[in-house]
Amino acid sequence: MESFANYFGLILDLLYKAVRIFGAVMLAILIGLTGIDVFMRYTFNNPVLGSNEMIQFLLGGMVFAGFALVTAHRSHIVVSIFEPFFMQHAPGLYRGLISGFNLIGIIAITFIAVRYTNFQFLMQSETDILELAWGELGVAFIVLATIGILFGVKAIKMPRRMGTYVPPKNAVVYQKTPFSLELVEGQKYAWCACGLSNKQPFCDGSHKGTDIKPVVFEAEIDGLASICGCKRSDNAPFCNGRHKDI
Repeated sequence: MESFANYFGLILDLLYKAVRIFGAVMLAILIGLTGIDVFMRYTFNNPVLGSNEMIQFLLGGMVFAGFALVTAHRSHIVVSIFEPFFMQHAPGLYRGLISGFNLIGIIAITFIAVRYTNFQFLMQSETDILELAWGELGVAFIVLATIGILFGVKAIKMPRRMGTYVPPKNAVVYQKTPFSLELVEGQKYAWCACGLSNKQPFCDGSHKGTDIKPVVFEAEIDGLASICGCKRSDNAPFCNGRHKDI
């Protein structure tokens, strides 16, 4: 079961990178095509044939790629007025609510896309100029939305465990609430494990002279994370609620 989960996670990681590349390519082509069309239209009075239809498709591909990516990042819904309270008192519940609403949203979008695409197939609709089948174009959007559902399921369990961590008994409790911080994907951080750092929750070298070392980790995605402030989490550097027992 664990090997299947790892394999499934690997597939989702590859899909995530593929969707990012796809969205970036759609955006680059959209910008280029729009620029060329405007230039041809106003300089030579000869717009690119079918440019409006191509731009619609490119925009649709970019939007649906965005749906999948923001679902992976749990970024659809941010209620900042309540965020500090929930991140301190119920971080797990807060992340669960966001992930749940995101998942419901992407499922609804997928359902609408399926109904619309099915209707276009029944009507055998085509674009006016390039005569592209709207139903076939809709299938591409459905695929992206379905990938978004998979990302949404995975996001419920994020952030991932970094491995089994045994909190040092002599670590100083810095504070009994977690830190709510924005992490940058691919950036490395050194989480203070000793509780002595003046740059909490990160290390500033104050552990020197002790047998405690910081936990170095790399952020897997951009986004908000609940970082342990009590130094008692066994899921370091992330909070697991142990501060409630102190």
